[in-house]
Amino acid sequence: MTVIIASASKMGCVVSSDGLVSFGSKRMEKNKTVRLYNGKIIVAFAGMMSFGTNSALGFKETEDWIKMIEEEINPKTLKGFAHYLSKRLNDIVSQLNSGEWAIANRNLVVFVAGAKKLQKRDYMIYEVNIHPDPGKTYVMPTITPHGPDKTIMLKLVNSGDGAVQNAALFHLETFKNQPSLSRFRMFKEHKIALQKGIDAGIKSNPNPLNVSCGGNLYFRYK
Repeated sequence: MTVIIASASKMGCVVSSDGLVSFGSKRMEKNKTVRLYNGKIIVAFAGMMSFGTNSALGFKETEDWIKMIEEEINPKTLKGFAHYLSKRLNDIVSQLNSGEWAIANRNLVVFVAGAKKLQKRDYMIYEVNIHPDPGKTYVMPTITPHGPDKTIMLKLVNSGDGAVQNAALFHLETFKNQPSLSRFRMFKEHKIALQKGIDAGIKSNPNPLNVSCGGNLYFRYK
């Protein structure tokens, strides 16, 4: 179970993640957020933490794949970057053999947040999902835009249990429905809300002996 959360409002946008990843019985600390283009775009990712064994580009951590894509394009809009990111990640993942997709429910989710035209303050979030398509040699990505009317997004990857997500969402509703905050208060309240949400998700984990969510809380903001 991994938690990544993103929010956007008229005052700014924030992405955040828990800080724990699990590789079998091994657990380690990992920041699942990335800052791109000198902070114009912020990203949180979950699911596959690394991939590319059979890729011509070689094996990399997901953060390194995203940073590589940053070097390939100079986007004018957040939408343009999100669509290019989706296409490139899909190209790379489509080269993988079934062994790298073998784990049940394995996928890759990326939240891309920033201003629509990167320079202005019309903040929003794009959610990029890449899922394996069993029996085929390719994957089909989906891109979902979220404007400030949906200020809180929560993604729990590989949890497979709705109770975990519901528990975390319950603790985010207060933040979601409050009036517009100052920029300083937005980050402060966001951090409190997300910490409560992540803690609630961990406590609701249906398999407490297999905890793969927790650790430090990481933030990127614009």
